[in-house]
Amino acid sequence: MIAASGRPTAPNTGIDVASSSRRNDSSISVHRSLLIRILGALALLFLVTDLAVQTIDAEWHPDAFIWPHIVRFVDLNREVSLPTWFSVSMLSSAALLAGIIATAAWSAGDRYRRHWAALAILFAGFSIDEGAQIHDSQGSTPLREIVGTDGLFYYAWVIPAGISALIAAIVFARFILALPPTTRRLFILSAVTFVVGAIGFEMVSGWFTENYPDAQLGYATLTSLEEFFEMSGAILLIAGLLDYASQRLGQTILIWTTEPSDRTRPTAPGMSPERGG
Repeated sequence: MIAASGRPTAPNTGIDVASSSRRNDSSISVHRSLLIRILGALALLFLVTDLAVQTIDAEWHPDAFIWPHIVRFVDLNREVSLPTWFSVSMLSSAALLAGIIATAAWSAGDRYRRHWAALAILFAGFSIDEGAQIHDSQGSTPLREIVGTDGLFYYAWVIPAGISALIAAIVFARFILALPPTTRRLFILSAVTFVVGAIGFEMVSGWFTENYPDAQLGYATLTSLEEFFEMSGAILLIAGLLDYASQRLGQTILIWTTEPSDRTRPTAPGMSPERGG
């Protein structure tokens, strides 16, 4: 069951995850400010590490047998790497938080409940795309050949992506304006940061690739910055979602039970009927 309680929340407390049974209650408090600092520090660490490794690889070409695996492991632009896992985790967490808020908003009959549900689906889609790299630049090659784009639009997928971002801004404008001030600022900053990374740096990377096809280090630097901005946007989004949850929901609690559903045999952990599950 997902419920919103009216209990007061400490300034730095975002969401409590509680495990409930008849004999024992426990909870985990998420402290927003500390969490966001840790996530931001990790994103910066990934960027610095990747830039350092890419520079060493381009300038000195280490021949140690483990070196290619190190490069792949820290590469922000690789599908199978630690930074990509981090990005997918951030976007998935944002989708989960938006889903929790959407569920509470739906139960309360909030006028923007559909917006929250749409955001949860959107963020889930972003996480899938980040992990599977559906929007990968190579996928825009047929569109580039059809439209004949070059320069900043060398990667032609940025055209439909930019149009989609503009439409989303229009559709969600009233929703964003109705948010609490701090949440609204974080959401706007998150959107701008993410779009600058996903579309802005992609456009610059396309221009750079077309004009300097052999400058691998320069291209690697641009793609690393692109991914860093996307990470930062996701982290700011999580901060905004936690801020909204603490201000408007009081304290959002995830509760699951381990009580059997009947007297004859136990069942998998689930929702108890008396709690609306």
